[in-house]
Amino acid sequence: MNRQQLKNAIMPYLNSGMSQAALAQHLGVKQSEISRCCLYFGITWPRQYRDQAGEKNSSYVDGLSRSSIERLTRIVLTQIGRNLHICERCGLHDPTKELPRHHKDRDRSNNTEANLEVLCTGCHSKEHMSEQIRDDLGRFT
Repeated sequence: MNRQQLKNAIMPYLNSGMSQAALAQHLGVKQSEISRCCLYFGITWPRQYRDQAGEKNSSYVDGLSRSSIERLTRIVLTQIGRNLHICERCGLHDPTKELPRHHKDRDRSNNTEANLEVLCTGCHSKEHMSEQIRDDLGRFT
């Protein structure tokens, strides 16, 4: 389906109360295609129909959002004096931004100082890549 066809398919549903995700499933396309089409044609999707609150939000895991985790871990680590700009594995120093925090036991609700580690993006990726499983073609499953 090209963009113009997708636009024509979207328009009758625009104010129906259907979310982009539900419409994508109904039309048999990806939600990102609908989003890109709306952006391309300047179509504003009614905000109240986005339906990405709480558990439906991709950043919401184990009852906590990504921003909540970042805030909680920042508080814990700064109170004990750990630097959020230096990787605790490779020593990379980035004074312009805070580095990601890693939960050693993978439990995002366990924000004790012993469970938290400040890692650069590279070290954090390496940590989680070890958990990934590849198929016969080398793709992650």
